[in-house]
Amino acid sequence: MMCCCNSNPIAGGGLLGMRQGTRTVSDYSIDFRTRALQSQWNAAAQTDAYLLGLNDYIKDELVSHDLPSSLDKLIELATRLDRCIQARRQEKRHRIPERLPVPRPRPPVDVNHFPAPHDGGPEPMQVGRTRLSPEEREHRRQRNLCLYCGKPSHYIIRCPVKGARSSVERGVLMSLFSTPSPIKRPHFQARLLLKRGTHTLTTLIDSGSDICLLDENLAQQLEIKSVPLPASVPDNALDGRLLGTITHRTVPVHLVLAGRHHETVQFHILKTPQHPVILGFPWLHRHNPHIDWSMGSFISWSPYCHQICLKQAIPALLRSDTSGPPSDLQGLPEEYHDLQEVFSKTRATSLPPHRSYDCSIDLLPGTSPPRIYSLSGPEREVMEKYVNESLAAGLIRPSSSPAGAGFFFVEKKDKTLRPCIDYRGLNNITVKNRYPLPLISSAFELLQDAVIFTKLDLRNAYHLVRIREADEWKTALTVLLDTTSIWLCHSVSPTLPQFSRPWLMMFSVTC
Repeated sequence: MMCCCNSNPIAGGGLLGMRQGTRTVSDYSIDFRTRALQSQWNAAAQTDAYLLGLNDYIKDELVSHDLPSSLDKLIELATRLDRCIQARRQEKRHRIPERLPVPRPRPPVDVNHFPAPHDGGPEPMQVGRTRLSPEEREHRRQRNLCLYCGKPSHYIIRCPVKGARSSVERGVLMSLFSTPSPIKRPHFQARLLLKRGTHTLTTLIDSGSDICLLDENLAQQLEIKSVPLPASVPDNALDGRLLGTITHRTVPVHLVLAGRHHETVQFHILKTPQHPVILGFPWLHRHNPHIDWSMGSFISWSPYCHQICLKQAIPALLRSDTSGPPSDLQGLPEEYHDLQEVFSKTRATSLPPHRSYDCSIDLLPGTSPPRIYSLSGPEREVMEKYVNESLAAGLIRPSSSPAGAGFFFVEKKDKTLRPCIDYRGLNNITVKNRYPLPLISSAFELLQDAVIFTKLDLRNAYHLVRIREADEWKTALTVLLDTTSIWLCHSVSPTLPQFSRPWLMMFSVTC
């Protein structure tokens, strides 16, 4: 049993007051784990607080199970039960209601008229009869006659007489009711990264399609180049009908799914206006994703994707696609036009590749990066916007790093909030990169004959230096949404010895 007599809200991180509410168990668990990192409670107390916050329907299901001893296993069990319950509820919503058979009225019997007994001679085709007698059925089977019209050369499944008769002729319509509409196929959000910009759309995943398709009109609208196929590909329906002929396919196109799954696809071009992008069976076979079809979301990706597609989320790959239109150079002296990339907003959102002088973060022995602190409501909204924009730009990524720098805000002059990451704790335990600096007097001597001085403010300057790949986990920032590893450099010192002198000389004009 959990005892909270000596606990306080700060030490508990607000765990005792947390409730699942209208959220799924998965969302509730993520929020609980995040706040649990801030608390000083032990594992048993956290487990009791987690159970207390669950909705009653989950608690009722947990009664019939042996409760796990650890919080992680309890969260796993509760999440699995919640998914089963949600899937069962959705199944009930789409179930077709059962209807009892309606008794058919029998025609009045004419007692004065009885059919003549069968004399064993040729039997009429009995087109008007609803059922054949056993003798007539056997008679037609032996002679390979149609069981419906009694004629040779075809069977009942292809009987022309049966197909020509209307449903009104075949029976009496007693009642009419509409069945629920079929379950809608889930569509997944996707982005096409093109030279002219990013295009957002929905894609259909169809295991019955042998190829990946792109709508012809959309390809023309986005000016996606195409190349002819060596041989045309027929597009057939399930019954063999020819729906069209495919003669072209696109050049490799950059496709992004689920925010950070990057790949290059060549689509076959066909008119499919209802589904502009269709990913077929070859795509499923290659990536083998785990999909929650009831919720229409990706749960996990295959090992292949973790090695290839998810690593490609690094924005270095996007540089060729984020060039964007030329910067507006009006008002900029002609002498600086060759530096137009410096003023590009789109290129400023990408990171450079890893290089020999990437910034390293070597920690002092026996130390570890610090943890986090909480945010207010307005700060949380700004934080969510910052995280979403940075994720879309590829500057940060989700992470399970045990480190986590604090995330807070400083108010600007215009009352808006500036996001800040508190790396002071990390700096205190980092081995300093010391090297000799030039004397200030020596630096001024280089400028003594200059008459024109220019200062350029680089866009996202701290993004222009990469953190060493093995040290990226140390730069993680932790927010209430998740733990996110941010690829920002908190020190530009590794590049200064190599670049400071050439740039200084370039921008000092002497006469």
